[in-house]
Amino acid sequence: MEDSVATSSKVSTTETKNNAQRGSLLIAYLSVFIDMLGLSLIIPIIPFLAIRFGANAASLGYIYASYNGAQMISVPVTGWLSDSYGRKPLIMASLFGSFAGFLVQGMATDIVTFCMGRVITGIFGGSVPIVNAYIVDTVPQKLRPKYFAQVLL
Repeated sequence: MEDSVATSSKVSTTETKNNAQRGSLLIAYLSVFIDMLGLSLIIPIIPFLAIRFGANAASLGYIYASYNGAQMISVPVTGWLSDSYGRKPLIMASLFGSFAGFLVQGMATDIVTFCMGRVITGIFGGSVPIVNAYIVDTVPQKLRPKYFAQVLL
């Protein structure tokens, strides 16, 4: 009888851990989805916004480059920070930072403010490497390819 109670306790602990892992992965996937959705929605609209703001071709190039430049600088930093402070806090910071960047872009009335919003979004939009590191930390090695593929879909 004692063995069945101990086995039942182990099974429920494993189930609870798997459910918590699924919830955490869902939030991680949601973060990547929001970043990719925000990026894919704004890219085709940027030229029209540039015309509205009175920008020239060079300014349009700066708008596009500001996001990628910010990511080029911030992704290694966020990797180091996620190693130091944990994956979950950085994923949450990525969500809130992306929200702030999207808000600034949406409220922009001139090219400089819009570009600043792009930089903010670029700084905090690097959730894919953090989520990949989280998958490496939490998912068994045999299942990792499946989870990596889901991040990039």
